[in-house]
Amino acid sequence: MSTLLCVGFLLALKVQTPSAGVLYSGGYGYPINRPHQAYRDEMGPTEGVGKVVQADGGFTHTVALRADGTVVTWGSNEERQLGQGDLPSPVPGTMVVVPGLPKCVAVAAGPTFCLALSAAGEVYGWGSNAGWQLGPAVGTRNSKYATKIVGLSNIQSISAGNATGYALRSDGTVWAWGNNSYGTLGDGTKVSRQQPALVVGLSNIIQIDGAGLRAFALKSDGTVYGWGENGFGRLGAGSTLPQVTSPVQLPALSLIKRISGANDHALALRDDGLVYSWGQNDAKQLGDPGAPATYQGRSLPAIVPGLSDISEIAAGPGSNLVVDVDQNLWAFGRTNGVLGSFSIAYPTRVPNVEKVVSIASGEYHHLAVSQTATPVWCQTVPGQVVGGHENSALRIVVEGGTAVDLPISLASSTSAAQLASSAVIPAGQSEVTVPVTCPSLVGTYQTAVLTAAVGATRGAASLGLSPERLDLRLPLGEVDAGDSAALTIALNFAAPAGGVKVGLWTDRPDALPIPASAHIPEGQKHVTLSVKTTPSASYRVSEIKAQAGPLSATAVLGIRGNLLSSVEFVPAILVGTRTATLRVVVARPAPEGGTRVDLLNPNHQITAPDYCFVPAGKKTVSVLVRTRAVTTEVTLPLTAVVSGFRPKVANLTLRPPTLTEFTVLPQRVEGGGVLNVRIALDAVSAGDIVGFTCTDPAVQMPSSGTVEAGFRTLKFTVTTLPVSESVYASIKARLRGVVVSTWVLVTVPPPPLASVSLTPSVVKGGTTVWGTVTLASRAAKGGVLVDLKSALPNVASVPPTVFVANGSTSARFAITTAAVDQPVKLSITASLKGVVKKAALTVNP
Repeated sequence: MSTLLCVGFLLALKVQTPSAGVLYSGGYGYPINRPHQAYRDEMGPTEGVGKVVQADGGFTHTVALRADGTVVTWGSNEERQLGQGDLPSPVPGTMVVVPGLPKCVAVAAGPTFCLALSAAGEVYGWGSNAGWQLGPAVGTRNSKYATKIVGLSNIQSISAGNATGYALRSDGTVWAWGNNSYGTLGDGTKVSRQQPALVVGLSNIIQIDGAGLRAFALKSDGTVYGWGENGFGRLGAGSTLPQVTSPVQLPALSLIKRISGANDHALALRDDGLVYSWGQNDAKQLGDPGAPATYQGRSLPAIVPGLSDISEIAAGPGSNLVVDVDQNLWAFGRTNGVLGSFSIAYPTRVPNVEKVVSIASGEYHHLAVSQTATPVWCQTVPGQVVGGHENSALRIVVEGGTAVDLPISLASSTSAAQLASSAVIPAGQSEVTVPVTCPSLVGTYQTAVLTAAVGATRGAASLGLSPERLDLRLPLGEVDAGDSAALTIALNFAAPAGGVKVGLWTDRPDALPIPASAHIPEGQKHVTLSVKTTPSASYRVSEIKAQAGPLSATAVLGIRGNLLSSVEFVPAILVGTRTATLRVVVARPAPEGGTRVDLLNPNHQITAPDYCFVPAGKKTVSVLVRTRAVTTEVTLPLTAVVSGFRPKVANLTLRPPTLTEFTVLPQRVEGGGVLNVRIALDAVSAGDIVGFTCTDPAVQMPSSGTVEAGFRTLKFTVTTLPVSESVYASIKARLRGVVVSTWVLVTVPPPPLASVSLTPSVVKGGTTVWGTVTLASRAAKGGVLVDLKSALPNVASVPPTVFVANGSTSARFAITTAAVDQPVKLSITASLKGVVKKAALTVNP
């Protein structure tokens, strides 16, 4: 049996020869995790992926390792977590092979990024890089393709946290990199870094496990160590500290052979097959029906009742999968629909999946690799409905298809889910879909078992029938005082005509002001509000209640006391070299002597003091922060810390200068002439290189030019070549995606000016005279401009130039005369390239 293990947002594994099989998957509400099906509320084979060794699930994407060592992905691609360039998101019905990877032996999925371990012991990453979890080679940007994480070698297992990467070397040491806001790197600090570094105080480690904002390590002697965020005692060390920045031993655990953590709880497997759980229990994920379903849960590990002879474990957000020694699959907690129930407090066998060799849990889906053949399998689409509001369908698949019309007998375990008694898969097909109607409201949750029999072979699928329900959801069950929380008010059915009004109450309006009501629009199932907590230095708990007719729901939000109310840059985005203001706000007026706020700045691009003081009696202080020029946009964190309280991070985005001006003068030049080029930026350069393109070689434009560091402009001259006919050249300047264009007309030498004539040459003042300029030959492409001048412009005015069009030898121009008291004689002059011609004009009274 393989020892590969996927764990929700994370992966921990010991690299051995794995067992390949069929990838089963199941989940609800996020169909993008199903490449070829809408979505699935029970486990079933995943089409098109082939033989799979191991798979892992992120927030809304999946990554799988095939038996041949290739890696495939599917699902969302907003952060380029599919590793296949700029594919749209989601990518419906499409699996992609991640390019640029050598043969791999393991994969791991973070919420929106992936890691892969090569057979040579090197680590690759792609997707989101919000916490620098893709290593120093990527910089601060997301990576749309797999990139090697430098500084790692001889790696035998990998793991991914929320925005942190972990690697276990063959010498038993652990290495970490990425976000460190909660001490998740285990180096005794909270300073994030891109370069992998040793986790202090660990040796003889045989398994690692990134678990959201914390991590666990299993030693060869069966002891377990943990570090990172510790809200609600998620580390399992019995400590009340909000975070632990160095590994500490979990005292209640010994003789452990496997660990598995998620972002809210964790599991440990003892060598006798018993399982421990600890952390939150809001989704009943601790597997103990007697434990209260609260965020507080428990901070020390305890045995999960009713579980024994377990060989494998996988904790996901609010959910768990375990495998027994007979390779059967079990689930408890938030089962994501695979058991037709939202949350189950006791371990329950998952039907239709046997001979399981690897398991994983994503945010909204479960994964299992099985070595069982599946000649007939069934799927309900959707797998859970609200009775009286929604219907479903039963999809029946026969592996390999059928050469003749194949009759199928159908049955349902309850009249609440009704379908035909038989169906036929046509010859040459492999499946059929049968409608399932659910006509009645149900008072309690029910599970309908729908069966399909082909001769003696039988397949089954469960359909969850839910009563009408109102839910309150808080993705973050605990926030810092002064921060906002996302409160989602959700129905499990679409709101009828006119929508649904939901009344809202809280027992602590002083801590969490909320509106008196919310409105779920017609046809929608939910609405999300942003509710902001009030500043406070003490811990508070606010209970929120919602009521819509007979439906009600409650939720609890923990509000961590924090003397720091907010830390922000003003402005939060600016061009490098300019000055920003860091504004620090505390929850109560500073005492005599002021309140010291330490400022942790790991960035060389910004300069800030090491600390500042909020003046006595005041609640705010502003600090000037100087910045340096940058050549790429970068977001830089600065952490503010008041001793004894949780830190807060302010992010400052620096962008490089952009093009604001691009001129080329003159815009009309005779071939062989010189052009003057000027580039201007909106801020001081850091040595920015501007690229140039030109549509015609007659303009000898360079391919690039450098704006020297400390300057904002670039000036240079460009020569042109003689041309046989006039040409328009389009010239573009490009700097980091900003393109500014202009044009130049390069002309041939004009033909000589032959004459200028006037018709008539004697006129009465106040009338118009027409003049004509004539060339010695036809004007070339681009035409010819002839300069004009009147000897007495107050008597006879002319335009400054006249244009002889392409292919013409002459052009007319108007002369406007003024009234005069006596005859006036004057000359009209035309000139071109030094050739001057004149015509006489007489203006009479």
